[in-house]
Amino acid sequence: MKDIQNAIADELDKKSQFDEQCKHILSDPQILAYIIKCCVKECHNISMKNLTEYFKKHPAITGKEDTSISGTKIIYDIFVTVDSPILDDNNVGLIINIEPQKSRYLPYRLERRAIHNNSRLISQQKGIDFIKSNYNDLKKVYSIWIIHKHAKIDDGVIGTISYKYTETGRKIKGMSKRKLKRMRERIKKIKGDIDLSDIILIYPYEQYQKEDESISNFFSLLFTNSKTPNEKKLLIESKYGIMMTEKKLEEVGHMCNMSDYMIDRGRLKAARIIMNKLSYTIEQTLDFLDIEEDDRPWFIDHLEDDED
Repeated sequence: MKDIQNAIADELDKKSQFDEQCKHILSDPQILAYIIKCCVKECHNISMKNLTEYFKKHPAITGKEDTSISGTKIIYDIFVTVDSPILDDNNVGLIINIEPQKSRYLPYRLERRAIHNNSRLISQQKGIDFIKSNYNDLKKVYSIWIIHKHAKIDDGVIGTISYKYTETGRKIKGMSKRKLKRMRERIKKIKGDIDLSDIILIYPYEQYQKEDESISNFFSLLFTNSKTPNEKKLLIESKYGIMMTEKKLEEVGHMCNMSDYMIDRGRLKAARIIMNKLSYTIEQTLDFLDIEEDDRPWFIDHLEDDED
């Protein structure tokens, strides 16, 4: 039993190291600048150079705790704010949370968790970013989720959740052109006023796609082991304009190795020990380790090979 506990503890330690390494890499000013330039529409027209310099002066916070509601602590993996003068003068600022998520397979809907977290990022601003009833000073919040393990059919998908304004009952028959224009401008303003929350769900490809220009493909390159370090360095620098020092490249490689270990060899090793020590069946072992249903075929194939 001690061997089993040690194997599971070792796997959890690897997972913790992977999580920390992942947050460290994604918080790098250049990588952070690229993510935000791609995902945050208010930053599309800001140069990589200016964004990188901004995040060198205003670095990301990792593991930021939100205890604004008693007894319901939330920890944000990567937390940054973007304020003037880098933004348009009319923009009061942005709050951005980046969440590297190991797996899509959870006991709850990931989208609901993301909505809950974004709602907290909005509500906690009262008394900090604005006081009393100055709701016009609310900052827009972004939540960017990078989901490593997911269904094959989600490869390369980027999903967005945001507030939407619709209306019924408005009578426009007989309305003058001037009133019609004023009405459309009013609706446009309403839509802008409620544009306070964007959730972006990114599903990287399992393998890097040579011709794909999307942010999901960037993460495929960053997290994959299918490229040598030199190939990865060349692609990241030439295609994305992110300079990869030897130290940064080594950190990325270390993170990728821990990810493979965590997802594949770690739990498989623990499964083998449990089956040998406790004489569990494959199904009992997978139940014991809480292996997700969509992952079970991979584990069954490997464990059945051991029995042959």
